[in-house]
Amino acid sequence: MKRLLTTAKAKTIINLLVLCAAMVLALPFNTQAANNNMPPEVLAAIEANYPDGMPRYITPEELQWLAQQEALGITFETAAAATPQPTTATWSPGEYESLEGILVRWTTGTSYAVLPVMVAEASENTHVWCFVENSTEQTAATTAFTSAGATMGNISFITYNSDSIWIRDYGPRSI
Repeated sequence: MKRLLTTAKAKTIINLLVLCAAMVLALPFNTQAANNNMPPEVLAAIEANYPDGMPRYITPEELQWLAQQEALGITFETAAAATPQPTTATWSPGEYESLEGILVRWTTGTSYAVLPVMVAEASENTHVWCFVENSTEQTAATTAFTSAGATMGNISFITYNSDSIWIRDYGPRSI
């Protein structure tokens, strides 16, 4: 039986691998800054103002920009004040623990065919609370859920103004 990989072929492959490794090591270390679409003068200004990298705090320039936005009547929500710590025992549900129901968010104009199907499946066995912004969204959601075969008696709508399709993210869990 003839060997497919001869000594000469193995040496050639090793030489090619070494050449590739040398080429990778020869690339500039700061490829992110070199390959982005940021104008060079902006990048130079940032590097001059923040030689140790971008700060993790609000800068004076950002404070000035926020003041300008406020003067234009544009406001931003600030974080709510911290709540006091619980005085009794707390409990946080497990990821796959039984639940009373699910929360979903309906946004008209967003194409997500899976949501009505998911709501229809869930509404057979549990309660579904659906956030909508107005009666038009509620009508659209009702139509989509009904068409998917949802048990409408197990679905409640909550009118709430939101700027996101997300109802929950997997960030910090609160109790």
